[in-house]
Amino acid sequence: MKSWTSLAFAALALFVSVALTHAPAHAQSGAPDQTVTLTKGTPVYLQLTRALSSDVHDEGDQVYLAVTRPVKVDGYVVIPEGAPAVGRVTEVRRAEHEGKAGFIQFKVVSVTAEGNVNVFLGSGMESATGEDSETSTTIFGMGCCPFLLFARGDEASYPVGTEAEAFVAEDVSFPVQGLKRE
Repeated sequence: MKSWTSLAFAALALFVSVALTHAPAHAQSGAPDQTVTLTKGTPVYLQLTRALSSDVHDEGDQVYLAVTRPVKVDGYVVIPEGAPAVGRVTEVRRAEHEGKAGFIQFKVVSVTAEGNVNVFLGSGMESATGEDSETSTTIFGMGCCPFLLFARGDEASYPVGTEAEAFVAEDVSFPVQGLKRE
C-alpha cells in the first residue's frame, strides 16, 4: 500500500513539474494579459495649440491641438493630458469688400494615445465667422461715401487655447501593462 502511495505521489509531482515548465509566462506569474477598451463615443476635450485665421490658412491645412483632460478607462490613463491631436481645415472664405466677413471651419481627426497609438476621432465641424458689416456698408456706402464699398469685413479666427470637443470614432484596446493608473 505504501508503494502505491509513493508511486502516485511521484507521478503527481512529475505531472505538476511538467505542467509548470510548459505553462505560459503570465500563467506562472499569476498576472494574465489584461486590456482595457476605449469605446466609441468617448469624449476627448482639446484646445488649439496654434491660432487659426481665415486670412492665413487654406482648406486642407493641418490644425494642431492638445488634450486638456486625461481620458481614463477603468482607472487607467489611455490618453494623457497634453497628448497631441491633429485636425484639418475643411472650409475657408477670406473677408471681402463691402464688409463681407471671413469664415474658417475645421474638424478634429486623431489623437496620439499611450503607446503611440493613433486614435481616430469624430467631431462636429468647428467654425468661426468674422464680424460682418455688409448691410451697413452697402446702405451708407451707396448714399454718402462710395469708398465704404471697399471696406473689408473681419477675418475669422481662433486664438490659441480655443476649446474643442471630439469623440472616439471606434473602439480601441490597450494593454494595461505600462499604463498609468489613477
